[in-house]
Amino acid sequence: MPNTNTPLPLGGPGDAGAIRVVRLGPSESPSPDIGERQVEKRTLELFFLALGMVFVLTLSVALLMVPVIFWQRAPQVLEDIWRKGFFGFLALSLLFDVYLFSRRMGLSKLRLELAKQRSDRELLLAAKKMDESLLRSIGEGVFAVDSHGRLILLNQRAEECTGVSEEKALSRPFREVLHFDKLGVEDFVERAMQTQAAVQVDGDAVLIKSDGHHISISVLASPVLENEQVRGCIVVFRDTTEQRALDKLKTEFISIASHQLRTPITGLRWYTAALAEGQAGALNPEQQELLKVIEGCVQHMVVLVDDLLDVARLDQGTLKVNLLPVSISEVLAEAARALEGKANKFQVSVVIDEGLASTPAVRADKALLTEVFRNLLDNAIKYTPEKGSVRMSAQRAEGSLIISVSDTGVGVPAMEMDRLFQKFSRIENPLSNRERGSGLGLYFAKGIIEKHGGRIWVSSNVGEGTTFYVRLPL
Repeated sequence: MPNTNTPLPLGGPGDAGAIRVVRLGPSESPSPDIGERQVEKRTLELFFLALGMVFVLTLSVALLMVPVIFWQRAPQVLEDIWRKGFFGFLALSLLFDVYLFSRRMGLSKLRLELAKQRSDRELLLAAKKMDESLLRSIGEGVFAVDSHGRLILLNQRAEECTGVSEEKALSRPFREVLHFDKLGVEDFVERAMQTQAAVQVDGDAVLIKSDGHHISISVLASPVLENEQVRGCIVVFRDTTEQRALDKLKTEFISIASHQLRTPITGLRWYTAALAEGQAGALNPEQQELLKVIEGCVQHMVVLVDDLLDVARLDQGTLKVNLLPVSISEVLAEAARALEGKANKFQVSVVIDEGLASTPAVRADKALLTEVFRNLLDNAIKYTPEKGSVRMSAQRAEGSLIISVSDTGVGVPAMEMDRLFQKFSRIENPLSNRERGSGLGLYFAKGIIEKHGGRIWVSSNVGEGTTFYVRLPL
């Protein structure tokens, strides 16, 4: 096939004006639609560019008009813009955008607040977990109840002491899970919530484990208050089995030592009496004075040994109490006669209320009760300055008799009040050197009154005096 691309000359050879004709194949022929499409594309670009410029210009004008619209003629201008169609649409679009922006800002603020609340909640949960961890890891037994007495917490030590797991105990009444004996205050949790004050139980309190084993405990129940409303009670108890075993050993030692001291003290009393009677020859005045000092020391030792033996018997539970009808006026009169010499020595007057003669009798052990009031009166005289007074009186109150021993002495500081009835406890004050005691009198008095089913307490003001109260059932 001949080449169709070969140029064909027009004119003669060497003709400068020759025209070359090129024939194109079918695949190289130009499309007639390309030019039209380029024109249409260019026309659309120009149109949209013009439309965008108009939109931007219109939007700029609308933005400039916003202050005027809202501060001068807002209602009328908005109505005019609305009637003008396109400009109204733009203005409303702008207002809608402002509304959406304000909503977006509100939502952002709300998200921030929710994030803060979530963070605070996480902190509270962490603090709650920390508190629960502390309660569970504390070395003492702890359980907590709500206002209805249902268990809401039982720490690890309480689980070990009771033999009950927290999982099985929660939401159950605590009396169904925990069993106590010899508490003395059976409703200690209820009393703590009712009085909104701590209730302490010592003495012979016993916790009965799930396997029937008994352990000695001391208990402290404290109400949980929120905005002066009782929300529940938290109870701390401690295993005192070993401590009571040691106390028992000490008590037995004191008892044995006191009994052993009686023999040499009795010998001292006999020999001092023999010397005072001149059985070993006449004594000169100086020797007689020294002998009186020896007799005083021996008598002090006798009182100390008797106190130790009484406390030992009280702690061991071997002290017998014979309850018979007893006249309180006779008991107080006998205690006053026993201390008449000391009252005269310290120039303190002892007054017995005349109304005591008409008080009803109480069921008590006369000897022990006399010893109790002798101790109270002895303290009152000892810590009352010269020219002071001590007054003893009684009054009936709700099926019981309340006897009071009041003095005008130096008083007891509030921080020392809890120590008054502890064993071997002495409160230092300006008159402490008058006469040194054993520190067992008030401890013994408290134990005796409790054995009579009564109660003893004290009120005092420093520099004004002290009053001891004894409540005995009629």
